[in-house]
Amino acid sequence: MYEELVFVEEATELAKLLGSSINSIVSNNETDSLFRSIIKSNTVFIFKNEDNELAAYYPYKGIARLSDVRYEKKDINQVPLKYKRWFFPGENIKLILENHNLSDASDSCFSLPNNLFEMPSVNNDDEYIGIINEEYRNPKAIANLINYLAETYKIDNDIATKKSFAFRLTGRLRPKDDEFVRVIHWKTEDTQKLFYICYKLYPYGKKGGGKYNKMKAFFIADKDPIFNTKGSSYAARAGSDFENKMESWFPV
Repeated sequence: MYEELVFVEEATELAKLLGSSINSIVSNNETDSLFRSIIKSNTVFIFKNEDNELAAYYPYKGIARLSDVRYEKKDINQVPLKYKRWFFPGENIKLILENHNLSDASDSCFSLPNNLFEMPSVNNDDEYIGIINEEYRNPKAIANLINYLAETYKIDNDIATKKSFAFRLTGRLRPKDDEFVRVIHWKTEDTQKLFYICYKLYPYGKKGGGKYNKMKAFFIADKDPIFNTKGSSYAARAGSDFENKMESWFPV
């Protein structure tokens, strides 16, 4: 890979940040020895951000490229799923360790305190979607919803993702930085469920930007190419099965 010639300063800074993130994988005990050897070999990694912009990083030389990043699809090898979590450059990359055993208390039995809505919300209301309508302020129902989404593989089934999702919904119990998944990966193409959740829980929206725009800022949905352009017209229906579940958790 050739060095960046257009955005030199930006690429130099990005290389430092990506190097830090990649090194967090190397030092993780859960990382496979084969993948460690790939990182240390003559391999170039291609990254895509939420705006579908590409960047390349070459760990062997510690350089990044931002302009004219191109590749042949036939020459690309996808990294294993466990390493494909969204991250901010410079942050540690948390591995995706799928747990299909729904009896595992650390994942499937996520719960929220009964007095959740007696707690103050964070001061910065740009950090959460909005104020949940009073009749739907049910911590157990919110936890049931989040557990269901994880168990049906809409979101990652780990405690950090669940805590972060609950915070984005309620504005309460902000996770510590090392457990905060700032952009949650919605793993399937049926993003109508996300819009329906907003439609159901926040009927009056939220000052500044609207509930749907707020929600889209906190999620990435790479399986739905039009996710970022969707709006309220996608919110009213989400399939009878999911709508019935929502009705059972959040009855009128």
